[in-house]
Amino acid sequence: MGTPVDLGDGWLVTVLSIMPDATQTILKENMFNDPPKAGNQFFMARVRVSYNGGGSKSFGGSFRLRAMGPSAIGYSTFENSAGVTPDPLPDSEVFSGGSIEGSIAWQIKSSDASSLVMYDSPLFSSSDRTYMAFYGGPIAYSSLFSSDKEWAQKGYGKMGRY
Repeated sequence: MGTPVDLGDGWLVTVLSIMPDATQTILKENMFNDPPKAGNQFFMARVRVSYNGGGSKSFGGSFRLRAMGPSAIGYSTFENSAGVTPDPLPDSEVFSGGSIEGSIAWQIKSSDASSLVMYDSPLFSSSDRTYMAFYGGPIAYSSLFSSDKEWAQKGYGKMGRY
């Protein structure tokens, strides 16, 4: 957390803070937000996304940024929506040298909260993912693993790309 992670396509992501149990915060944000299912909770991360490529691009964080815990289930903001979040990560067009900042949240199994990692899943590609740890010591590159599940079982506290 706090270390910019190069996604390899001109984008850098920095996790600024996390709220492992953001359930009450998100429920208060919008009266139409539904509570999480039994055994689940809302997990929210505040991120900064910077673009250093040529021209301009839109990041699409709600599509790209996902989470995974020991259950080895990938959480997306659509299939595992937390509803309306405070100060959401914008989908603005970002020009070279620019940054956007905001929150992203998922409904997760409560048992995954203490070991959750975030990963970048670029559009149209599931083979080039970058993992970012929310917990642990300094983020360092991990060795490459053959599957998401294997990384989840061995890689907490580190990040890696395969």
